[in-house]
Amino acid sequence: EYGIIKVIARGEFRKNSAFAGKIESLNRIETVINSRSSRSLQILTEANIIDSFNEIRLDLDRLPYALAILELIRQTIREEHPDKVFYNFIIILLEAIQVSRNPATILTFFMLKLVSFLGFKPNFAQCQVCKKPPSLEHAFFSLENGTIYCKDCAEGAAILRKIGLKDLNMLKQLQKYPHRKIGDFKQNDLPAQYNINLMIDYLNFHTEQNIIVKSLSMLI
Repeated sequence: EYGIIKVIARGEFRKNSAFAGKIESLNRIETVINSRSSRSLQILTEANIIDSFNEIRLDLDRLPYALAILELIRQTIREEHPDKVFYNFIIILLEAIQVSRNPATILTFFMLKLVSFLGFKPNFAQCQVCKKPPSLEHAFFSLENGTIYCKDCAEGAAILRKIGLKDLNMLKQLQKYPHRKIGDFKQNDLPAQYNINLMIDYLNFHTEQNIIVKSLSMLI
């Protein structure tokens, strides 16, 4: 209802604090906030847990991907920019990570939707020049215009990343996949890390930021 808000939880680290265990990362909480327009930091006065996503917390193969979603939101979404649809979308993805065998795929899906939400939706369908789907073992993705170039048309295009056709097909399928069923997405044996890195590079280029997703270092 209010977007991202900066708050301070007074007394959080005191013994027997009313906030103990409630305002940790990934907790979905219901809050009471004492807010004044003259303050840059609002005051958190009450917090109650709605969902702690314990299945994610207890699984180190899932936790980094869920935390990565939160990191990306914090680095790309402006403060006080409310969007109930986007908020509910995030909850659906976190619930999917709890049950999916491929949490990396869900993070990739989130990043595809995030770049579209921010206004620079990529086009993986056909070559930017010849308008044909790439047919060889790899193609090239342009960070500048978010389009694909086949091997024959790539010469002279700027800021390209080589991408295998299996990775490309996965991105095309994910882009059209319904978000409420993303937990059921059938992934091939291809690792999702390349596509995750590709989308981070794409975000960095268009947001002109140095986005770093520290949570993913937990996977190494």
